Amino acid sequence: MPRNRPPRAMPPLPYPISDNSSSYLTYFYQLKEMAINRWKWKNLPDTVDERFIELILFEYGKVLFFNEPDIGYLALTCWTGGTWDIYRNPILRQAYATNGFQARRDNKDSVIIYNNYLRQPTMLYINEFAKRLTNIQRTIDINLHAQKTPITISCDEDQRLSYLNAYKNYNGNTPVILGDKSFNLDGIKVLNTGAPYLVGDLQKAFSFEWNRALTFLGIENSGEEKKERKITGEIESNLGDVFANRKIELKARKQACEMINRMFGLDIDVEFDSMFLENYLDDGTVEENE
Repeated sequence: MPRNRPPRAMPPLPYPISDNSSSYLTYFYQLKEMAINRWKWKNLPDTVDERFIELILFEYGKVLFFNEPDIGYLALTCWTGGTWDIYRNPILRQAYATNGFQARRDNKDSVIIYNNYLRQPTMLYINEFAKRLTNIQRTIDINLHAQKTPITISCDEDQRLSYLNAYKNYNGNTPVILGDKSFNLDGIKVLNTGAPYLVGDLQKAFSFEWNRALTFLGIENSGEEKKERKITGEIESNLGDVFANRKIELKARKQACEMINRMFGLDIDVEFDSMFLENYLDDGTVEENE
């Protein structure tokens, strides 16, 4: 029986697989931070955490607001079950926390704050944007690296290790590569792959996808390639989708505030923490914010 040959030593990849995860998490957490910081809650009881409300709405799409006699008003993660009313609203609600706290409530003594009218978490959408942004960014990295080392090397097997070491030095930007007398330069055949430079187009694609994510979150953005000056009407047109997406989540939160105030006699309100373009000029144009 022939002996099993050990696997051939492979050159290290220019970017390890973990960089894909690193890039994804970078964009995912950036967008998640924006998502949970968009809203400004007013007149919340001291026992209710504004950050926690938005965090759970982002991750689960709903939060249960209720009064706990020994603690005060709370807004916690919840699950729903049992029967439903005629408008598909759950009657039974179970609030819980990571420290083991649980509270059972119903539609008579609690209000569910929903993230939107579909009652879906924001995380589902941000996950898709982060994957697309990661794919574009990793393609940029690969294309940039192809400009640095656009070659394929063929060589004799007995010289493979020597060529691998030489390539490592070349890949590591070593100005001079030294070799011994047995290093056969005549045995090297190099194929130039001629990788095209695509970074400019890829960066435009990245900016387009990033602006799509901001538009989904209701955050103002250029929405297109930058221009030196834009007509006010063009800015307002670009912001139409931004305001529409903002209204979707705002309306669900406003509805919950009305129900909470009516049930518990409070005065809670919520608004979008806006970042409007401010440099409108008297002549009907707006300057770009750098």
